[in-house]
Amino acid sequence: MGALNSVAGQEHPNNSDQNAVECGLPTQPPVSHALLDLGSQAHLVELFPMAAYAVRAPDGVIVWFNSRAADLWGRVPVIGDTDERFCGAHTLYHADGTYMAHCDTPVALALTTGESVHDEEVVIERPDGSRVTVSVHIDPIRDKDGTIVGVVNFFHDITERMRAERTTVLMAAIVNSSDDAVISKNLDGIISTWNEGAQRIFGYSAEEAIGHRITMLIPPDRLDEEVTILERLKRGERIDHFETVRLRKDGTLVHISLTISPVKDAHGRIIGASKIARDVTERKQAEQALAERARLLDLSNDAILVRDGADRIKYWNNSASGLYGFSREEAIGRVSHELLQTKFPESLERITEQLHHDSRWSGELLHTRKDGSQIAVVSRWALEQDHGGNPKCVLETNNDITQQKQLESELRESEEHLRVLANELENQVRVRTHQLEQRNVEVLQQSEQLRALSTCLLQIQDNERRRIARELHDSAGQVITALGMNLASIAQRVGRNAKAGKAIEESRELVHQLSKEIRTMSYLLHPPLLEENGLPDALQWYIQGFAERSSLKSELIIPKDFGRLPDDVEVTIFRIVQECLTNIHRHSGSKTAAVRLSRKGERVSLEIQDEGRGIPAERLAKIQDHRTGVGITGMHERVRHLNGTIEIQSNANGTKILVTLPGAVPSEVQNLESKSARG
Repeated sequence: MGALNSVAGQEHPNNSDQNAVECGLPTQPPVSHALLDLGSQAHLVELFPMAAYAVRAPDGVIVWFNSRAADLWGRVPVIGDTDERFCGAHTLYHADGTYMAHCDTPVALALTTGESVHDEEVVIERPDGSRVTVSVHIDPIRDKDGTIVGVVNFFHDITERMRAERTTVLMAAIVNSSDDAVISKNLDGIISTWNEGAQRIFGYSAEEAIGHRITMLIPPDRLDEEVTILERLKRGERIDHFETVRLRKDGTLVHISLTISPVKDAHGRIIGASKIARDVTERKQAEQALAERARLLDLSNDAILVRDGADRIKYWNNSASGLYGFSREEAIGRVSHELLQTKFPESLERITEQLHHDSRWSGELLHTRKDGSQIAVVSRWALEQDHGGNPKCVLETNNDITQQKQLESELRESEEHLRVLANELENQVRVRTHQLEQRNVEVLQQSEQLRALSTCLLQIQDNERRRIARELHDSAGQVITALGMNLASIAQRVGRNAKAGKAIEESRELVHQLSKEIRTMSYLLHPPLLEENGLPDALQWYIQGFAERSSLKSELIIPKDFGRLPDDVEVTIFRIVQECLTNIHRHSGSKTAAVRLSRKGERVSLEIQDEGRGIPAERLAKIQDHRTGVGITGMHERVRHLNGTIEIQSNANGTKILVTLPGAVPSEVQNLESKSARG
């Protein structure tokens, strides 16, 4: 019995010298008591049914051990060696995994206290690093006087039992946290276990269900199902995904999918059954709704299929059969990507990730028909989720674009041919472009000349208005005044001729009205207030007069300290207001208008806004491109002439014109005006 013999010079990996120092024990103990000397009876020690060893008091040196102990330690300690104390193991740990010094082992404590230790768990680490959990049974050895002379330890391996218990605990936690109902029963149909999932689905607590017959969950018209299930279980059969209807505690029905397995004892005898019930009510409702929609989907010209979470086909419409050649019976239950040998534009994992993120995906796929031919399709996927946000199914719609792809290929070939032709024409285009660029320079030069002429024309037009206004005021005014005086003289001579007198009075009234209109026309052609008082007074006079002559009520908003501007800037703003209010009155249908004038630094801003019907989009586009009537064109030219900007905004709520002008006239413009005036 080699396990009982010491090995000379053997290494002692448990570092007992250090343990002895830590525990305060003598390194040279007295001779062991005779009761501990079993060296001559080692065969008896080997008959012990479990690992065993003994240590002497008070130092804890090992005096004997059997081979079972050596196997669990993974090493053979030296009998009687003072370096071998309390235990022959390499390293020890408590059950919670913390380190255990040899002087803290249950054997060392029993030597000190004299108390027995039973069923305590200790973890042994062997020299090779492997670990084993043991249960120790330790009793002190006493002499006839009751003095402790040693300790004996019987221990056995419980590693597998501990592992089994931990697996059992884990399974219990998993079963109890499962959303499915997990139930076990005996062969008489009596419920023996009931998890929280069963309580959620059926409404009964574990106390209400355990010990009662499973038939409490079965509707009366389905009791024969239980008889059939028990018969199959007794034959050792397993029942997978059996869909049926069961009763809840409140009397309502629930659609469930059952998986039932026989439960066997240690001898292989069937003693009961374990069943897992999953609530499929929502799925059944969805399938019913899907069936109703399927009738409509069959009318579609698109190939439509519905896939479950495992990409198995649940629905296949008539157009899908027509496109791919597979009948509905051939397609249902198959993985769609395998059936159609799908080739994706990117990885399926990436596509699935995008589908779950956006609930949508679309792209081009290559599919193979039943006859082996390959087609290209535009595929659109829509993900349907339940109330918890979990994927339920995918609706896939496919359109055949094979012919389109062929046409695209032919088009690419044509484009290549055209590219060759384009290269040949490129030189000709360069030559022609150079010619056009030269011509464009000439056109730009002519355009600048036209702009200069346009500026001169506007200046001449303003000068001519000023001249006509003065002539109307002076010449026509004098004539009308003389005519009025003559009519007054005639009125004195008529005497009592009432008819003639009335005619003369009417004529005098007409002369007065004519004089007023000529004066107004003269002021509109060139308002004296513009030169004498400045822009604010001139605009206020014009807006008031325009309101009297039309139904358009306008509001002038201008700062009190606005001040004077250069003559041409004031004339330009006055003419733009004239043109805009006339257009609003004639075309917009608006009853009101607002004129806002402001200046900031060297910039002057004019804003004119109405609440009319707006400018039609087509006409507005022409206005923006300066392809419109004389009035708008004149406004653009006046603003451009002063290096300003004009912007026209319009919609169904009205029109707004924004004008920005410099507060001072550029010197070159003033020079041009001076030349025009002299001309």
